[in-house]
Amino acid sequence: MPRKKRTSPAAPASKSVAHPSAKNPPTPIKHAGYNPDEYGPALPPLTVREEEVHYWVVRGKENDEVAKILQASPETIRKHVENIRRKLGVESRLAVISSYWQREIEDRDRIIDELRRQQPTKD
Repeated sequence: MPRKKRTSPAAPASKSVAHPSAKNPPTPIKHAGYNPDEYGPALPPLTVREEEVHYWVVRGKENDEVAKILQASPETIRKHVENIRRKLGVESRLAVISSYWQREIEDRDRIIDELRRQQPTKD
């Protein structure tokens, strides 16, 4: 039986980097003067489906709502949320949301800092 095409909006693609405890981790993504010592460890890699679920969870959707949007069972979504929490090292759904927005703020701060360093000084 062929799989159904998704008709709902999918989460935007995001960058994935290796978990800090992984053996031989790839080189971290460098942008806007990223310094892992200054800003903490990088996010562990999430699968494409986990990224989609993460996108909707962060926007306040419950498992049943995410299941309808992504055309999956609520139990599958519950398992994805469990995997996301495990990979992020947090224990609650609220902590998943909090860690997402904290990293977004840190990313924006890094970009702003880099842009300020690139501006010519006024004498």
